[in-house]
Amino acid sequence: MAHRIAVRPLRRSITRLLQQAKPTSVQNPPNSSRNYVSDMRKEAFEGNILRLLGNHIQYELDYFPPSQPIPEFNSFVVGEGPGEQWITLKKKFGETEEINIDVTMFDASVPAKKPGGVVTGDDVQLHITMIVSVCKGEGGDVLEFICSA
Repeated sequence: MAHRIAVRPLRRSITRLLQQAKPTSVQNPPNSSRNYVSDMRKEAFEGNILRLLGNHIQYELDYFPPSQPIPEFNSFVVGEGPGEQWITLKKKFGETEEINIDVTMFDASVPAKKPGGVVTGDDVQLHITMIVSVCKGEGGDVLEFICSA
C-alpha cells in the first residue's frame, strides 16, 4: 500500500518559500552581479525545498510505517511491488480462463472546475487507468478493455 504524505503542511511550506523567493521591485544596474545573486537564491531555494521534502517524507515513514501488502482480495491474488505505480489482480476462473486486472495509482490530474465554471489550481481531479484482460486457455481468445476515469 502506498504511503500517504501530508500535502497541506507541505503546500504551506512551499508557498511560503515561493513568496520569499520572489524578486524585489528594486531595479539593479545593468552591470551588477544580478545573475550571481539570483543563482545563489535559486540554489538556496532548491536546497530548502529538498530539505523540506526530505523532512516530510521521513516524518511520514517514522510515524506511519508501511503496512504489510495484502496478498489476496476476495478470490484475486494481489501483485504489488514496492514503488510501482500499478497494482495487478489475477484470478483463475474455471479450468482454462484467467482474469487479469491492472490498475494505476493516480497517473495524472487535471484542474477541477468549481460550480461557477472557475478553474483553480488548488482543486484537482485525479485520473486512473484500469486494464481488464480475460484469456481463454493457452493460445485462446483474449478479451481486453481499458477504462479511464
